[in-house]
Amino acid sequence: MKIIGYISTTIVLMVYAATLNGWALSKLWAWFIVSTFGLPALSIPAAIGLSLVVGYLTQTLKPDKDKKPYLETLVEGGVASTVKPLFALAFGAIVKAWL
Repeated sequence: MKIIGYISTTIVLMVYAATLNGWALSKLWAWFIVSTFGLPALSIPAAIGLSLVVGYLTQTLKPDKDKKPYLETLVEGGVASTVKPLFALAFGAIVKAWL
């Protein structure tokens, strides 16, 4: 039964991370790309797709030298999935205020 919880949590975190990354990308795109280059704005679903494609093409998997418990890995992934796009948005907002 524990494995079903881990699988469900993993799926929910993946959807959450993809959605948050897409939302952040659509905001950053609107702030910088639309205003600078006059390109059309990205919808959140299009930004999610673009984020997934770029992540698929650029992500490299590192061998896991120290085996951590799966729950610890899930928590680290959830925190990283939240902090990375929010930090990018915060930094982007600072830069946008500069423009």
